[in-house]
Amino acid sequence: MARSDYFEGTAWVEGEQKEWSPKVKLIVAFILGLLALSPAILGIHWEFLLAN
Repeated sequence: MARSDYFEGTAWVEGEQKEWSPKVKLIVAFILGLLALSPAILGIHWEFLLAN
């Protein structure tokens, strides 16, 4: 086995995470939810501005 193969193998075993932490999942879910709801929020807000 070549020396570089050995280091690649150990880095893969030690350094790679299989799953995101719950905190990261919560932040990503919040951002995606905000992006999904922003057109509706802006539309409602714009409707109230036009009504006055």
